[in-house]
Amino acid sequence: MAEPPCYPPTALTGVPEDAELAFDETFGPVVILETADDTDHAVERANASRYGLTAGVLTGDAHRGLDIARRVEAGIVHVNDQPVSDEPNMPFGGVKESGWGRFGAGFAAEEFTELRWITLRGEPRDFPF
Repeated sequence: MAEPPCYPPTALTGVPEDAELAFDETFGPVVILETADDTDHAVERANASRYGLTAGVLTGDAHRGLDIARRVEAGIVHVNDQPVSDEPNMPFGGVKESGWGRFGAGFAAEEFTELRWITLRGEPRDFPF
């Protein structure tokens, strides 16, 4: 029996910043490895994407990782862990073009509800108050 067609895991380097692959989702086992000049440049490159579902920051300094995580525009940022994790008790969702709102636990109710306040009096109020 023939194996189903699959794209093999692929790591790419030297991809130009303006290449479609550098800024669009692949939905495949493809990763682009870039070298950043410094932390600010790395955050700038991460935030240049129009997507922002998840991100991962790997570092030997957890406090520095937390600082970087706060600056990365993503709905979920994991420091020293894989960028893909879905815990049912945590809000899951992205920013930018990676979706609206959050789901998981009670977060969906608030995210997908339009809160309004309406009052009703049986008779008109006498003015002035």
